[in-house]
Amino acid sequence: MRWTRTAGVFVVAAALAAGACAANGMGAPPRADQTLLTRREIMSVDGARDLYEVVRRLRPHWIEVDKRAQLQNVNGSNRGVLVYQGQAYLGGIGVLHELRPDMAYEMHWLDGAMAATTLPNGLNYGRVAGAIVIRADPTP
Repeated sequence: MRWTRTAGVFVVAAALAAGACAANGMGAPPRADQTLLTRREIMSVDGARDLYEVVRRLRPHWIEVDKRAQLQNVNGSNRGVLVYQGQAYLGGIGVLHELRPDMAYEMHWLDGAMAATTLPNGLNYGRVAGAIVIRADPTP
């Protein structure tokens, strides 16, 4: 009788532990950081001719933020997504069409508030929807 009760407690404890692992994602593969594109991810996109295509396939919400900002731009004060290489401003999101995937080591997403306060001239662009910051080489 005692053995059955102990075995029952063990089975319940094991079930609870398995449920906890599933609930916190330990049983699932890790999700990609949605604010970062790594070199491995960038280069894994077969047939991509430019960084716009890479972003469109792997982080489409970055492009959607730009589209929503353009739709809300009624008086010209809203800016879409800005693109920087390091601290150098390159242009709007369309500039990604001009950059090949092998030109980026990493790509980082900044929301509008972070972009406006941390990037050079960010506040001068008016209301910023976000920014993509490209790191061209592995050196920090």
